Amino acid sequence: MNWISSFLVLFFITSSIKPQSNSNKPLDKQLDMYLKTIAERYEIPGMALAVVRDGSVIHEKYYGKADLDSDTPVEANTLFKLHSLSKVFVATGVFQLVEKDKLDLDDFIGEYIEDLPAAWQKVQIKHLLTHSSGLPDMVRYEATNEIEHKAKVFKGAIEFKPGARFSYNQTNFWLLNRMIAKISKKSFENFVLDHQFEGRKNALIFAQNTQARNRATEYFADGKGIMKEKKFDVPEYMYGAAGIALTLREFIDWNLRLDNNELLKPETKKRMWSPFQYKNDHQFAYGWGVNSVNGHSVIGFSGGTIVSLKKFVEDDLTIILLTTGYKYFSGVNSSVMHIAGLIDDTLLDRDVAIRFELMNHILQKTFDQVKQEYERLKATYPEANFEGIINSLGYELVGRNRIRDAIKYFMMNAEEYPDSWNVWDSLAEGYEMSGDTTNALINYQRSVELNPDNRHGLEKLKSLGKK
Repeated sequence: MNWISSFLVLFFITSSIKPQSNSNKPLDKQLDMYLKTIAERYEIPGMALAVVRDGSVIHEKYYGKADLDSDTPVEANTLFKLHSLSKVFVATGVFQLVEKDKLDLDDFIGEYIEDLPAAWQKVQIKHLLTHSSGLPDMVRYEATNEIEHKAKVFKGAIEFKPGARFSYNQTNFWLLNRMIAKISKKSFENFVLDHQFEGRKNALIFAQNTQARNRATEYFADGKGIMKEKKFDVPEYMYGAAGIALTLREFIDWNLRLDNNELLKPETKKRMWSPFQYKNDHQFAYGWGVNSVNGHSVIGFSGGTIVSLKKFVEDDLTIILLTTGYKYFSGVNSSVMHIAGLIDDTLLDRDVAIRFELMNHILQKTFDQVKQEYERLKATYPEANFEGIINSLGYELVGRNRIRDAIKYFMMNAEEYPDSWNVWDSLAEGYEMSGDTTNALINYQRSVELNPDNRHGLEKLKSLGKK
C-alpha cells in the first residue's frame, strides 16, 4: 500500500467512526499531501490555497510553477485569472448599490439601459443576477467588438419567461457591468477598485490579456495530450463576466472585508446568499452558487474549471483554491469540498471522498480489483450516490483518453442502475467515442425510452442514424 492509499484509508477510518478534529496530523501536512496528490494526478502546474477560519488565515501556501517556460514559481504576488469567479465581485457591487438605494432588485433593466429591445426591458435586475432572465447568451455569437456583439445578441428572442428557471448566461453579467457603470458614473473596473479594494490600483488587473510580469500562465492539454499555454482574452465590456485577475493575498483580504461587514451589511449578505425562488427546484442565489453538505450551507462560485471560492458561512470557514490549469480535468470544486472535509470532519462530503478513493484505485489496479473495492464501499456507505460517482469517474477516464476503460465503468453503472436513463446515455456516449455506432444507437435508444425528454439522446439518434 503506497503513501496515498495509506492516507486515504486513515482518512476514511477516522471520518467514518465519528466526527472529530484532525488532531492526528498537523493540518498543513494534510493539505500539502492532498495538494501534492491532485497536482500529480491531474498534472496541475501551479496552485495557491488559502483557508480562513474564525477571522484568521490558518493556511496560505503556494505550490508549483506560475510559468513553465521560465520556471517561475507560484508566489504571493502571482496574479491568477478568475474567469467566471469574477461574477462574485459583480454581485457584491450590485448589492452595494442596493444598500445605497441606487437600485432595487425588482427594478426593470430598461430603467437603466436605454437601447434594449422592447422585449428585454421588463426583465428585472434579480433575473440577471440569478441567471433566470431567459435572454440569449452572448457566447453563441462571434463578434470583434461590443457594438457588433450587441447588434447580434439583441436580435435573439427571450427563451423563457424570466424567473422560470436557471440558465447560465454571460449576457446577464454584461448588462450588469453596463448598469454598474451607468449608475455609479464610473467604469466598472474603477467602481470595483474603489468600493471593494479601497482604491488600490495594483490590487488586481481587469484585462486578462495584460502582460503583467507576475501573471500566471495557464496550461491545458491539446488534442494530443501535450500541455500548451492557453490564452483567454476578455474584452473590456465583458469584465463583469470573466475579466478579473488578482493575487491570493488580495483575495484573502477581500474575503476578510466581506466577512467583517466592511463591504456589505450582514442583512444584505444574507439576502445576497439566499436562494432565488425559481419555478422549478434549482438552487442558486444572487450571483453566488448555493449548496449544502451535511446540513451546512455552502456559498461560492468557480471559474474556468480552475479556480474556486467556497464559504461555509455557519462554520466561519472560507476556502480559496486558485490553479493554473491541468492536463486532466481536476474538478476544482470537488477539490475544495475535499479540503473542507480535511479541515472539519462535519463538512466531509462522502461522495467526493469516495470518488477520490475509487479513482486512486482505478489508476493503480485492474477493473476487477476496483469493482471489489466498489462493492465494499457501497456496502459500507449505502447512502452515497454511487450512480453519480461511477458516472463521473467514467468521464474522467474519457478525459484521459481511456475510452475502453470508461465503457467498462459506464456498463457497470448501467447494470447497477438499469432504470436510470442517464447511465445508458453515458454508455452510449462511450461507445460513440470508441467508434462503435451500433452500440451507441442501441444505448441512446434505451436512454430515450426511459426519458423521452432526453434531448441529447434524441439528437444523437437523429444524427448517428443518418450515418
